Amino acid sequence: MAVNLAHLADYFFCSFGEALPHGYQAKNLRDFKAELGEKCPAYGLIRDVSDSHKHAKLDRYSARVSDARQTSVGSMGYGEAEYGSGCYGSPSEVVVITDDGQKHHFSSLVMTVDSMWQNLLSN
Repeated sequence: MAVNLAHLADYFFCSFGEALPHGYQAKNLRDFKAELGEKCPAYGLIRDVSDSHKHAKLDRYSARVSDARQTSVGSMGYGEAEYGSGCYGSPSEVVVITDDGQKHHFSSLVMTVDSMWQNLLSN
């Protein structure tokens, strides 16, 4: 899932690079991905998850997830992730832990990035 959501940027930029939505200034794919991550931090995390599982370790300065082992199946207790996200009762799920120790529900990141793409593609 992370790979698909992250690589939509490649197809989107290839298709609309000359006519990006209002607010995007990127002249190349690398800058476009950086802009997406700035405007939608969940996209940046999804991109890092995808890249870390491809390369095992990332040395990109902007990476917030730099090692594939930071994404694993686990559970989270009350208050361990952003308020209002994830499932009640802490069932097993995919958990993303950033370099600074913050935990994120992978499912919430996916929903946020999916919504971002739906909004971009509908404009």
